Amino acid sequence: MQVKLEENNDGEIFLRIPSIYEQELQWNEGDLIEWIDNKNGSWTLQKISSLDKNSTTET
Repeated sequence: MQVKLEENNDGEIFLRIPSIYEQELQWNEGDLIEWIDNKNGSWTLQKISSLDKNSTTET
């Protein structure tokens, strides 16, 4: 699958994943995705966690 990278008003880069793939992968808007370089020109994307929009993180 090929998708176009887009940029929001804050300068953050994002991509839109077709809803059929979101459902199959059980990914949702706001999930944290790790990009893994396969060292052959391709990348693997792996969900690492879901963001809880109602919680805060202390640093």
